[in-house]
Amino acid sequence: MEGRRMGNDLVSVIIPAYNAQRWLRDAIDSALQQTWPSIEVLVVDDGSKDDSVGIARSYGESVRVLEAQENGGPAVARNRGLQAARGEWIQFLDADDRLLPEKVERCIAAVEGPSDVPFCKTEIILEAGFRNYGWWRRSATRWLRIRTPEFDENEPLLAALTGWAHTNELLHRKSILKALGGFNTQMRWQEDTELKVRLALHGIRFRRVDEVLVHMREHTSAGRQRLHPDAMQKLVHNEVLILERIRSAGQLSPRVSSVMSHRLAWAGRQAWRAGNVALGQEAFTLARSLHPRPNVTGYPAYNLMANWVGLERFERMVDRLIGVR
Repeated sequence: MEGRRMGNDLVSVIIPAYNAQRWLRDAIDSALQQTWPSIEVLVVDDGSKDDSVGIARSYGESVRVLEAQENGGPAVARNRGLQAARGEWIQFLDADDRLLPEKVERCIAAVEGPSDVPFCKTEIILEAGFRNYGWWRRSATRWLRIRTPEFDENEPLLAALTGWAHTNELLHRKSILKALGGFNTQMRWQEDTELKVRLALHGIRFRRVDEVLVHMREHTSAGRQRLHPDAMQKLVHNEVLILERIRSAGQLSPRVSSVMSHRLAWAGRQAWRAGNVALGQEAFTLARSLHPRPNVTGYPAYNLMANWVGLERFERMVDRLIGVR
């Protein structure tokens, strides 16, 4: 296989860091400890006010550090790293997460052709004091997979939309990322999904490595807290942008329409819960135009009741039940 002939290919591990001194050393160590023989590590500071840059510089020549004066967001930081990377392959790593030692090696071994983009599984690790919402995460992502098949490498667009292949899990060819322009820097939410959609429309094939090779840390810092009105407005807006990109490419098949319907309904419910009822209603209307019975949550009983009563009416009932507004 092609992957087994690339032992000298350099892999650039790009770590965007914003006020990440609490976890950054763990992320850098996990990158440096890869079993793949040719690794470079780039830490892209995103305007940190803490000692993130100092920690990265303490590694000397083992780590390249790109500094920034202002916070631009993860898409901007990742693109800066992409432009500076020397490797043929790109591995993104959030500064509060970590790679298992064989992550890069296992992913490269799965590559069979020039359009392959391998990815692995992730395991959630909980920081001390963090309440275990693992059940919620599993439920919150299940809505993406309702009425869609399990992962199929021959359906890359569905894979991009249904929760497979998160940013840390993927291993990219730099040439493809640069040809596509990297991440959309106008997005701070769903920039990873939007990139995966563009990859799928570009003709790549996601290759799954059926192993846990990434640890994602759950914690209570601001970077993981997204349920506020401004964020939810962007959430819905970005889902609409993704929908229009797919539609303009002529790839809005019935199954893709169904998945996008669920995504928009879920985003609409998040906007509603954050207090932007009008935006939630707009998202519900667009979701129903794609599928008559969109799923707003990962709970089948909730979805059944919501569609029976009506999405807006049911959300008002939930509001009264829980004492909202």
